[in-house]
Amino acid sequence: MVENQLGLYGPWAATHLGDDPPRLSFRRNEFRRGSIRSWRSRARKRIDELLAAPDLGLTPVVRIDKRYEYDSLQIEEISWQLPAGPRTKAVFLKPAGSRGRLPAVLALHDHGGRKYFGQRKIVRLSGRRHP
Repeated sequence: MVENQLGLYGPWAATHLGDDPPRLSFRRNEFRRGSIRSWRSRARKRIDELLAAPDLGLTPVVRIDKRYEYDSLQIEEISWQLPAGPRTKAVFLKPAGSRGRLPAVLALHDHGGRKYFGQRKIVRLSGRRHP
Protein backbone atom coordinates (compact mmCIF):
# COMPACT_ATOMS: atom_id res chain seq x y z
CA MET A 1 0.00 0.00 0.00
CA VAL A 2 1.27 3.49 -0.85
CA GLU A 3 1.75 5.82 2.10
CA ASN A 4 0.13 9.24 1.92
CA GLN A 5 -0.11 12.42 3.93
CA LEU A 6 -3.74 11.77 4.83
CA GLY A 7 -3.23 8.57 6.81
CA LEU A 8 -6.43 6.55 7.10
CA TYR A 9 -8.30 9.18 5.07
CA GLY A 10 -6.08 8.55 2.01
CA PRO A 11 -8.23 5.82 0.41
CA TRP A 12 -11.39 7.88 0.99
CA ALA A 13 -9.80 10.98 -0.58
CA ALA A 14 -8.58 8.97 -3.59
CA THR A 15 -12.10 7.64 -4.15
CA HIS A 16 -13.90 10.95 -3.66
CA LEU A 17 -11.43 13.48 -5.02
CA GLY A 18 -10.05 11.54 -7.99
CA ASP A 19 -6.69 11.99 -9.66
CA ASP A 20 -7.25 15.46 -11.08
CA PRO A 21 -6.12 18.36 -8.90
CA PRO A 22 -9.02 20.42 -7.50
CA ARG A 23 -10.08 23.23 -9.83
CA LEU A 24 -8.31 25.93 -7.80
CA SER A 25 -5.12 23.95 -7.09
CA PHE A 26 -1.76 25.36 -8.17
CA ARG A 27 -1.03 21.84 -9.47
CA ARG A 28 -3.33 22.57 -12.41
CA ASN A 29 -1.49 23.55 -15.59
CA GLU A 30 -3.55 26.70 -16.05
CA PHE A 31 -2.12 28.14 -12.81
CA ARG A 32 1.42 26.93 -13.33
CA ARG A 33 1.65 29.04 -16.48
CA GLY A 34 -0.62 31.82 -15.33
CA SER A 35 -0.28 34.53 -12.79
CA ILE A 36 -1.32 34.58 -9.19
CA ARG A 37 -3.74 37.41 -10.08
CA SER A 38 -5.77 35.08 -12.26
CA TRP A 39 -5.92 32.46 -9.50
CA ARG A 40 -6.73 35.05 -6.81
CA SER A 41 -9.64 36.46 -8.82
CA ARG A 42 -11.18 33.02 -9.36
CA ALA A 43 -10.54 31.92 -5.75
CA ARG A 44 -12.19 35.03 -4.30
CA LYS A 45 -15.21 34.56 -6.54
CA ARG A 46 -15.52 30.94 -5.38
CA ILE A 47 -15.21 31.93 -1.70
CA ASP A 48 -18.02 34.45 -2.16
CA GLU A 49 -20.18 31.75 -3.76
CA LEU A 50 -19.53 29.25 -0.95
CA LEU A 51 -20.04 31.71 1.91
CA ALA A 52 -23.36 32.81 0.46
CA ALA A 53 -23.28 35.92 2.63
CA PRO A 54 -26.46 37.99 2.41
CA ASP A 55 -26.21 41.56 1.22
CA LEU A 56 -26.19 43.60 4.44
CA GLY A 57 -25.91 46.96 2.76
CA LEU A 58 -23.06 49.07 4.05
CA THR A 59 -19.91 47.51 5.49
CA PRO A 60 -20.26 47.42 9.30
CA VAL A 61 -17.91 49.61 11.32
CA VAL A 62 -15.47 47.51 13.36
CA ARG A 63 -14.76 48.69 16.89
CA ILE A 64 -11.70 47.69 18.93
CA ASP A 65 -13.13 46.93 22.37
CA LYS A 66 -9.91 45.84 24.08
CA ARG A 67 -6.22 45.66 23.13
CA TYR A 68 -3.45 43.87 25.05
CA GLU A 69 -0.40 41.62 24.73
CA TYR A 70 -0.14 38.06 25.96
CA ASP A 71 2.45 35.34 25.28
CA SER A 72 4.18 37.33 22.47
CA LEU A 73 0.87 38.12 20.79
CA GLN A 74 -0.90 41.41 20.25
CA ILE A 75 -4.57 40.69 20.87
CA GLU A 76 -7.51 42.84 19.86
CA GLU A 77 -11.05 42.03 20.88
CA ILE A 78 -13.20 43.53 18.15
CA SER A 79 -16.90 43.81 17.43
CA TRP A 80 -19.34 45.11 14.83
CA GLN A 81 -23.10 45.55 14.59
CA LEU A 82 -25.07 43.71 11.92
CA PRO A 83 -28.62 44.74 10.96
CA ALA A 84 -30.12 42.25 13.44
CA GLY A 85 -29.07 40.69 16.73
CA PRO A 86 -26.40 41.57 19.26
CA ARG A 87 -22.95 42.84 18.27
CA THR A 88 -20.79 40.23 16.57
CA LYS A 89 -17.52 39.68 18.42
CA ALA A 90 -14.15 38.33 17.30
CA VAL A 91 -10.59 38.07 18.56
CA PHE A 92 -7.75 39.22 16.28
CA LEU A 93 -4.25 37.86 17.03
CA LYS A 94 -0.91 38.78 15.51
CA PRO A 95 2.74 38.58 16.60
CA ALA A 96 3.56 41.41 19.01
CA GLY A 97 5.48 44.19 17.29
CA SER A 98 4.65 43.05 13.76
CA ARG A 99 4.11 45.66 11.06
CA GLY A 100 2.55 45.60 7.62
CA ARG A 101 0.52 42.93 5.92
CA LEU A 102 0.56 39.40 7.35
CA PRO A 103 -0.81 36.07 6.15
CA ALA A 104 -4.10 35.20 7.83
CA VAL A 105 -6.02 32.23 9.17
CA LEU A 106 -9.73 32.46 9.87
CA ALA A 107 -10.59 30.13 12.75
CA LEU A 108 -14.28 29.44 13.24
CA HIS A 109 -15.58 27.60 16.27
CA ASP A 110 -18.57 25.38 16.84
CA HIS A 111 -21.24 26.56 19.22
CA GLY A 112 -23.28 23.34 19.08
CA GLY A 113 -26.48 25.27 18.43
CA ARG A 114 -26.07 27.16 21.71
CA LYS A 115 -24.88 30.53 20.55
CA TYR A 116 -25.04 31.95 24.06
CA PHE A 117 -21.63 30.48 24.96
CA GLY A 118 -19.58 31.69 21.96
CA GLN A 119 -16.14 32.98 22.95
CA ARG A 120 -16.62 32.10 26.62
CA LYS A 121 -16.63 28.43 25.63
CA ILE A 122 -13.16 28.75 24.11
CA VAL A 123 -11.73 30.64 27.09
CA ARG A 124 -13.16 28.09 29.51
CA LEU A 125 -11.82 25.09 27.57
CA SER A 126 -8.34 26.58 27.29
CA GLY A 127 -8.10 26.83 31.08
CA ARG A 128 -6.56 30.28 30.77
CA ARG A 129 -7.99 33.58 31.76
CA HIS A 130 -7.13 36.46 29.53
CA PRO A 131 -6.54 39.99 30.79
